[in-house]
Amino acid sequence: MDLKLPLIVPEEKLQKSYYDVLGLCCSSEVKLIEKILNPLNGIKDVKVVVPTKTVIVTHDQLIIPQLEIAALRKPILNKREDRVVAIRECQLTDPWMQHE
Repeated sequence: MDLKLPLIVPEEKLQKSYYDVLGLCCSSEVKLIEKILNPLNGIKDVKVVVPTKTVIVTHDQLIIPQLEIAALRKPILNKREDRVVAIRECQLTDPWMQHE
């Protein structure tokens, strides 16, 4: 089991990436997204803004690049046991769309 190492990177070296999560429809999904992203090496902070359907990830670009985070959309949406509990009354459409 990989353990997350403390991220000791100066704040000015961290990158904030913004992702549109078009299928995000309720606050119960926040814990699922945080549960998947927070343990990853290189991730310092994850904020989920339900009203704007946005996920803001503060990360070390050298450890986990922006595109690698965006590629996690399929594993997040395919975790059936968590998905059923977290979004049972929601209808997902298009998962994540990267802000340009």
